[in-house]
Amino acid sequence: MVLLVLFACEKDDICVPETLTTPRLIVRTFQQNDLTTPQEPPDFLVKPIGSDLPLPSNKSDSLLLPLRTDKAYTEFEFIINAEQDNQNIDTLRISYRVEDQYLNRSCGFRSTFIFMESPVEIINSGEDWITSVKKIRDTVSDEQRAHIHLFY
Repeated sequence: MVLLVLFACEKDDICVPETLTTPRLIVRTFQQNDLTTPQEPPDFLVKPIGSDLPLPSNKSDSLLLPLRTDKAYTEFEFIINAEQDNQNIDTLRISYRVEDQYLNRSCGFRSTFIFMESPVEIINSGEDWITSVKKIRDTVSDEQRAHIHLFY
């Protein structure tokens, strides 16, 4: 009995760093009385629903939030006065449609998020500290400019 084994050799697939990957949502925060100058809320944290850990804070007026690719929405707790007794939490649901694009075998897929008509909903009751939200762009396809403005 003769056993013949053939191996197919292919060049290595490498996903270069310049390859566009799934972008994060960029949210800029503004005080309600100054709509021209972005500003971070006091003692601010953002925590994805279902996680005990807050997202890393970059201490700026822009947040980079990862969106779920396995659902049509992602929920976050936006927390002000996080380390104080008067902590205030607003829970936001961000709704969208996901479009996946196959890049190649080594890079896999890249997702783009297309917002619904009113993509952000405050879903908790209580003392809402977020006064309004404005959609700036209809699609999350890059991390170049803000997609949503949040006013407090």
